[in-house]
Amino acid sequence: MYVQAICNAGVQTVVCWSTDVADEAARIFARSFFEEITKNNVPAKEAFEQAKLAVTSITRLGKIAGVYGPVEGHVPKYELRCRTTTSPSTQVKPRPIAAGVPVFMESSEKSAV
Repeated sequence: MYVQAICNAGVQTVVCWSTDVADEAARIFARSFFEEITKNNVPAKEAFEQAKLAVTSITRLGKIAGVYGPVEGHVPKYELRCRTTTSPSTQVKPRPIAAGVPVFMESSEKSAV
């Protein structure tokens, strides 16, 4: 995997996508990730987790299966999964879009820089 090779080459932290990524989801992820680091001064791993949450928190109008039939409401727009995998959200219409799968890796050796 390229991520491991990059870490082995001396890069301390790598954030990337292991799959194709939906453009809008990538923008949401990147904006959240860098805002967490620059404005909130959080560690990269925490910023990564917050960025994933930012993507999966986006909603759109849709329908959710209910006991007495579908109920209109806000449903997730994105899921962090590969486009070739089936969405587990079978009770939601429209089904969430496959945003892709983000990856975080830190080198085990930290430099003194």
